[in-house]
Amino acid sequence: MLTETREELAKADQKANLLLAALGVALAALAGALSSGHYDPLTSGWWAGLAFFCACGCGVAALVLFASAVMPRTGAGDSRRAHYFGDIALAVRARPLDEVRSVVEETDLVERDLSQFAILSRTVATKYRYIRLGMYLSAGFMGFVLVSAVGTALR
Repeated sequence: MLTETREELAKADQKANLLLAALGVALAALAGALSSGHYDPLTSGWWAGLAFFCACGCGVAALVLFASAVMPRTGAGDSRRAHYFGDIALAVRARPLDEVRSVVEETDLVERDLSQFAILSRTVATKYRYIRLGMYLSAGFMGFVLVSAVGTALR
């Protein structure tokens, strides 16, 4: 189950990376349209401007959520155990290498796997929650941009 959870974590990261890149392209396209001068929702009526600002809010919020899903989670570490690399990194700073060796040797592998499984399961669930919310906001971004573009075209 731990291996499957690690695989699911990698899948969540791939999905978030892809969505982050796609949203970045969409935001760059919007910035390009604004800078070209052919798209000016602020002079096209109040509803086109409102839709544009709603699109901006949704886009930025989705960007933050996708970036949060991709952001590495290293944890705080615990120098009394050897479950993750952060534990060892912290232990090496706090203790002599001989004591770190004894911590590694005394680690119960079943307890370590269970601890990793619990932590990774929470991490995967959090990443997917951010991805889902980011997708909803991305859809809102696209919808509001469309409304704003129609408003600009009708002026």
